[in-house]
Amino acid sequence: MNIDRSVSEAKIGFADNLYLNVYPRKPDGINGSDYISNHPELSKALKQCARLRRQFLNYFVNGTFVADCILSKDCPDAHVSTYVLPKSMLVIVINKKNKKEITFEGDIGPWLKSATGRYKIKQYNDGVFVKMTSIGKSLWSQKTPEMKNLDICMYEVIAE
Repeated sequence: MNIDRSVSEAKIGFADNLYLNVYPRKPDGINGSDYISNHPELSKALKQCARLRRQFLNYFVNGTFVADCILSKDCPDAHVSTYVLPKSMLVIVINKKNKKEITFEGDIGPWLKSATGRYKIKQYNDGVFVKMTSIGKSLWSQKTPEMKNLDICMYEVIAE
């Protein structure tokens, strides 16, 4: 993905595990004519994405990318990306609107089998562990905390 200054494209490219070709440009200049450091919001987003990628690297390298196929209902206010490993999955939610909570519904069953039918769900806000909940079925309904535009919330779902 070629990015000249878009924070949105950088975060969505990260969530979809795309190679980011970042070449900021000066106004009316060619790509690559400016430094990333001259674009503080883009620089901050790239550092955030690099940190989150390192933290959850196993999903990006060894997981199967299923995009938003986990969703059982459309979620137009968010970009959702999912990675599946044999015993767990990572769901990345990026808010595409102004400050609000995002509610999404999904079906874990086709992607992640649980011998007991139960799943642990770990919530991370910007990579910081917030809480763990448990559900007893594969149908999952989740409400994020209040998020600003382009905030990232992640959920690690573990089969029990």
